[in-house]
Parts: sequence; structure tokens; C-alpha cells
Amino acid sequence: MTRSRKQCRGGHQCDPRTWSEALYCLVHHSDLEPAEIAARIGKRVGYLLDAANPDREETKFQADLLTAVMHVTGNLAPLRYLCGEFGGVFVALATGPASEDAVLCAFTQAVTEMGQSGAALTRSFADAVLTREESAWASRELDETVAACLHVKALVQSRVGGTL
Repeated sequence: MTRSRKQCRGGHQCDPRTWSEALYCLVHHSDLEPAEIAARIGKRVGYLLDAANPDREETKFQADLLTAVMHVTGNLAPLRYLCGEFGGVFVALATGPASEDAVLCAFTQAVTEMGQSGAALTRSFADAVLTREESAWASRELDETVAACLHVKALVQSRVGGTL
């Protein structure tokens, strides 16, 4: 799960499978260094690192810090993890009217995701035996497709002032 910060921020986001992995990604893979995050939310960097350390059971990440750190870093790994835990996907809504270019770019990304989902399904069924790993991989690809399509929908709706 936990890739390097460079991979995670460079378009290959972590796919946390546990809450601990989501918190680790939040603190260690954000664009801000842990010391800067701690300064912005008014906590000691040592506490922040301990709270995000999967091996430190005695220090828990406080819920009230979660939204503060996600706002400061823009890293929504814990939110994506929680949505996945409940069978959903997270899609950020548009904050204002999207341009035609933004809608078309998002649509192109959704079509790309659809192709990747199709490739995952085709490869998964190639030998007529679907393994647990293949199912998980295809499911992740399909979740990314759903999220990309919902993102396009939100951008289209933003052009007329909200949801339909």
C-alpha cells in the first residue's frame, strides 16, 4: 500500500487498506512536511508523527485533528479510505462553475478510466478463473471509473449552479 511520497503525490495515490495506512499517507505523503503540518494545526510534530505511526498503538490520532490536517495538506487519503470501507468512493464537488475545458478534460479522464477498467476485467477473466487479487484490482479500477464519471457530473452541474 504505502508508496513513496513522490509516487503518491505524482499521480499514483496510495490505496490505504487500513486506517493506520490512511493516516500514515496523510502525514507522510502530503505536499507539506510533517513539521509544517504540525505548525499549521498547532500541534507538536512529535505528537503528529506518533499519531500517524501504525506501530504506536498507545498514541491515537485524534478525530478533531483529521479535518484540520486534511484541509492544511489537501491529502484526502483518510476520507477515501472511509468511503471505501462503506462501499463508496469519494468525489470532491466543484467549488464554482467549471469551464468547458475542465469538463472536457474530466470527461477524457473518465473515458481513460473506463478503458483501464475494461482492461482489468479482460485480464482478470482471461484464464476463466477470477482470483481474489484480480477481483480487488478490477474493483479498484471500477471505483476510479465511478469517481471519474461522478466528477464529470459534478462539473457539468456546476455550470448551472448546483445539482440536478
